[in-house]
Amino acid sequence: MAGPADSAGARSGTGAAALGPADVGAWQVLPFHSEVLAVHAALLPSGDVLFAAGSGNSLTRFQSPDFGDVAKRIWVSVVWDPTIGPPPGSDTGFFHPATPHDGAGKVLDFFCGGETFLPDGGLLSAGGTLVFAHPGAGFAGRADTVVFDPAIGQWVGRGPMQHGRWYPSLINLGDGRVLVTAGLSETGRRNTSIETFFPGSDAWQVSRTPPQFGGLPLYAHLYLLADGSICYAGGHMDDGPADALRLDLTRDPVVVTAVPGLSQVGARDQCASVLLPPAQAQRVMIMGGAPGGGDAIKDVDIVDFSDPHPAYRPAAALAKGRKHLNATLLPDRTVLVTGGSGRNEAAPLATNEAEVYDPGTDTWRTLATASVTRMYHSVALLLPDGRVVTAGGNPKQGTHVEWDNDPNEEMRLEIYSPPYLFKGPRPVIEAVSTGWRYGQTVNIASPDAGHLQWASLIRPGSTTHSFNTSQRLVDLPITAQAAGSVQVTVPAEPNLAPPGWYMLFLTDTSRVPSVARWVHLGGAPGTALPGSPYNDAVLGTPALAGYWPLAETGGTVAYDVFGANHGSYIGHPGLGAPGARPAATAVGLNGRDQYVLLPRLVTDDFSLELWFSSRGGRGTNVAQWWQAAGLLDGEVPGTVDDFGTSLDAAGQVWAGTGNPDTSIHSRAGLADGKWHHVVFTRKESTGALTLFVDSVQVSAGRGGRQRLTSAPGLRAGVLQSGRNFLPGSLADIAVYSSALPPATVTAHFRARQ
Repeated sequence: MAGPADSAGARSGTGAAALGPADVGAWQVLPFHSEVLAVHAALLPSGDVLFAAGSGNSLTRFQSPDFGDVAKRIWVSVVWDPTIGPPPGSDTGFFHPATPHDGAGKVLDFFCGGETFLPDGGLLSAGGTLVFAHPGAGFAGRADTVVFDPAIGQWVGRGPMQHGRWYPSLINLGDGRVLVTAGLSETGRRNTSIETFFPGSDAWQVSRTPPQFGGLPLYAHLYLLADGSICYAGGHMDDGPADALRLDLTRDPVVVTAVPGLSQVGARDQCASVLLPPAQAQRVMIMGGAPGGGDAIKDVDIVDFSDPHPAYRPAAALAKGRKHLNATLLPDRTVLVTGGSGRNEAAPLATNEAEVYDPGTDTWRTLATASVTRMYHSVALLLPDGRVVTAGGNPKQGTHVEWDNDPNEEMRLEIYSPPYLFKGPRPVIEAVSTGWRYGQTVNIASPDAGHLQWASLIRPGSTTHSFNTSQRLVDLPITAQAAGSVQVTVPAEPNLAPPGWYMLFLTDTSRVPSVARWVHLGGAPGTALPGSPYNDAVLGTPALAGYWPLAETGGTVAYDVFGANHGSYIGHPGLGAPGARPAATAVGLNGRDQYVLLPRLVTDDFSLELWFSSRGGRGTNVAQWWQAAGLLDGEVPGTVDDFGTSLDAAGQVWAGTGNPDTSIHSRAGLADGKWHHVVFTRKESTGALTLFVDSVQVSAGRGGRQRLTSAPGLRAGVLQSGRNFLPGSLADIAVYSSALPPATVTAHFRARQ
């Protein structure tokens, strides 16, 4: 532990003797410690806080045979309940998950990996330390992926990345996937690829990037924007500077464009950045940082992505230059900055005074002074009650195996209570539904209706190395408030509020927030399922795994109306095209660069169902399904356990599985511009394959009997390999975890009317 704790009582900032907590807030050092070095921290949907250290920047601990031994209290992570105040020396407020290991029995070291939340509330941790730097070797990254499951309080292994990553960046996407990029690979080289994790498929898939794309810096600061693109803000960790960029993930390959105007590009090492509240404003702010070991800067810049030509512009500067600072979004729609130093890990130059930024006025205000210095490897998180917990600090590598006995490892916890907690009664949320859909209207019971300024969703934070990958504040427009009821509108755009758990805050006209209630956002909007006998037939079918009507008229997300395993439109295809049924809509594809990316939710027994209309397939002299234009395809060159459907130039529908390659097909002439219903079924136990077109069984065969894992994502409108795009329209794609019987296929076809 780094020095004795100051008084556990709250105190105001130095130099602010005439100001009270209602002006500058107050800090309180807690009478117990974090139990591991809080290099990584996340607020779980339960309201608990997870601190993860792995080896905690200690080669001694990493090399010890006791590393990860829970019985000896050498934990790699702990879960803390901030609502419990155990007496000194007691750990009743802490839970200790089992240590995860790899297939060889080695501890999975979280240190310098990356984390963000999955839609179901699990915390995805990817990468970390495979090789700890020592004489003769540098750091190298793991490819392992694990998820902390709050329901069971344990780490669970998930599918690995293609290559290792040390210092990676992870963020959520609007369709529920997680993007990872940057970091050092298992060989210690720069990993320049972009991968996305499909939760429903439990697997990662590499995104194509242009040849000139050299990757992003270590711990690159990334933000999902409303149009589905990604902003690299310019912040990074421990490597050379890189200009800010915008990466359009809705294109294949990814399109990369510059974001000009960032000042002091070479001085943004270990800076902080945020998506300013509310997320609808589409403004990214970057603050502080330093040029390597040089003096920290106080420069602040903001870029507005609602501008057709976004560029950074100067904003009000910090009071002091800071490096290693943490920035936290508060429910009063301000940005709190804590910790940091005037130079690289220089405690005498530490900045313990907090500052707060008001985006509405472009002003900073100095707040109370913390007791505990926070620099490198420190964290800060917003709690559901509106307070902020700060933890960690590690200016030099540790030299001990056991926790809480190392002068280089700061184990004290300190809580900051913002001024709004000292300004009288707080608004109250008496009741609200937990499960939310995009675009819906929600009623919130509150006795403060009529006196509220804002309703907000705040995504729980997940932070390390001065960058919180998860936090964002989303405005919920208040449409009515009276008689104890507040009516709000949920955003219809998942790129503004990615699927997952959020804290709901009500803030009154004095900018005092309520205690948060947890809500889960992820369900498809009502407009994604217009309603028809056909929709009802599909949704009522046993073994349905996912159903994408493709009825959207805008945006980039293709909604799964059954299980919230959403997909994405790639290449900006034509939405709202005439559909397969009266008044129904579909997606129109140009046959060049447009398709729909969907999660693969099936592996063994399955059925693929879709409607298509086309006047031209691809491929002549076709002998296998992977030679024609993709309808719904999971084929990957070099991958044998795959499957898919396609349409050739003669208008034959093909379907098949790999290992061995086995394909069946329909008659020619189906590329006639009319709508056709296709169902392809497979039974693993026998390898039986059956193809139905317009309710008629047109072909059957027998393929392999192994699991068909293929790629994690299926592509509708092109082969998985990126070849042979389909010109035409698609609608009502559904996948099932069983082989549909002929009677069900016929019933679906007849329900189209």
